[in-house]
Amino acid sequence: MEGSTVTGKLILPPANHTGLNMNNSKGLQKRTLEMEAYGNEPPQQDSSPPEKKGAVDPTTLFEMAVTGANEEINMLFAKFGDVLSDRVAADVSQMRELEGILLEAKSLESHLKEKKKHLGRTLALMSDKLTG
Repeated sequence: MEGSTVTGKLILPPANHTGLNMNNSKGLQKRTLEMEAYGNEPPQQDSSPPEKKGAVDPTTLFEMAVTGANEEINMLFAKFGDVLSDRVAADVSQMRELEGILLEAKSLESHLKEKKKHLGRTLALMSDKLTG
């Protein structure tokens, strides 16, 4: 049984049946007294900002610090991304250049091997004419 209303008053169930601890039960009792005092209407909260007497709310300071840290981290990530992007572009450019050099070296190697074979055949032909 949760709680029931009898003639505008909230009656709390016994604490041992609800599983509530004593602190929570005391809070409910306080709330019940407040409701009775205001005629079952919850008290109106003052929506005006609290007066500042040179003290700043620690929660506000924390939120400002977190916001500043988030902006700083985002800026660092953006810079890091830009640096990585530039580095990747440079690496790709260097890889293409190295692939071009490697292709040229293979072509030159093939050409020199062909020249060596041709020179070998020419020397063999000259040797055959001289010996024979």
